Order: sequence, then C-alpha cells, then structure tokens
Amino acid sequence: MYVQFALSVDCRAIETATALDATEFIPGVADSPAQAVVPDGDAAADHDEVEPLVARTDGVVCRLDGCRDDCLACNMDIVPVEPYQVRCVDGALLLDIAARSGTEVECIQRQLKEHGADVEPRRLSDGDPTGGGQQAVVDLSRLTDRQREAAAIAIDEGYFTSDGADAGAVADRLGVSQSTLSEHLRAVESELLSQALRPATNGVEGSS
Repeated sequence: MYVQFALSVDCRAIETATALDATEFIPGVADSPAQAVVPDGDAAADHDEVEPLVARTDGVVCRLDGCRDDCLACNMDIVPVEPYQVRCVDGALLLDIAARSGTEVECIQRQLKEHGADVEPRRLSDGDPTGGGQQAVVDLSRLTDRQREAAAIAIDEGYFTSDGADAGAVADRLGVSQSTLSEHLRAVESELLSQALRPATNGVEGSS
C-alpha cells in the first residue's frame, strides 16, 4: 500500500528548502541535520543557514541549519516506517511511504500527529506489489477540506472498525450532526470509489 502524507511543520529547514526550490529533502535523524538537493548552487552558497557539501548532476547537496531539536523534519526517525521519498512543496513536507496495510498507515498518521505535525493524506494506492492485481491511486485533493477532516476523524476514532466509536462520537468531535457526518462520509466514499473503479479516466492515472 502506497500513501503520500503532506505535513505542515513549523521548521526553518523546510522554509529554506522551499525558498531554494529544493528537488529533494533528506530529513535529519538524531544529531544529523537535515539536507536538501538545491539546483542553484550559487543561491545555496549565499544563504546563511545552508552549507553546500557536494555537487551532483541535478544540483548541490546542502546541509540545512536552523532546525529546532524538537522539529519533526530533523527527527524523522520517530516515523515507524521510513519514507522512501521526501520532498518540500509549497512549504509542506511530502512523505511517500510504502506500508503493509491500512492499519499501518493509520499508525504512521497517528505517530506524526503525536509529534506535532498537521498531517493530510494526499494519495493512496492499494495494489499487489507483485503486479498480479489491479492498482488504483486515489487523489484526496478532490475532497473538500471538511470531507477530508470528517474522514480523518472517523478513521482516528475507529469508526470503520467493529469496536470503534459510533457515529455520534465522531459527529460530536467534528462538531456536526450525525446526518451531516453521514453526508460527508458518503461523499468521500462516492468520490474515492469512483476514482478507484475508473483509474484510467479519473485524472490520477493518465489514460494512454
């Protein structure tokens, strides 16, 4: 299962990487600061909180200073599953993660939230890694903010599991009536199923 999370984190390193149009972001771990691949080496060299390290064909690998000790972008080792790709886009940190199951995805999201990140799932894909089954990618940006919030709270409360919270508890947390919650979740279900069952024409997977 593939998931892409967008993290909004108050982090100087992410701000710097975004300002320099970094094509790749390497989160820090333990005492090792974050790094980024910056296409313009001269701009990187002129930045007070950037230390150019080594040149590549696509730019310069730079060390980014200014990260707080508790900044998630510089302590990515708390994530239970290591992202295989990390990028900075419009001030957000995009994590591409390969997870074993939806339960593991929920665990990752919960861990990120517990460490102060504003987490938004952007893309999900559930397919056979051997290529023997169908694969569908869904674009969560097609949902409204309120629909995404309703779905995220429902998942967080275990609404879709047999022993999780009921609709009343989820609606109370969202601050809406149960009927409004149902409308939101039906809209989410309709949109995602529509994308999943028509992957070649939904704009997420381009048709040939």
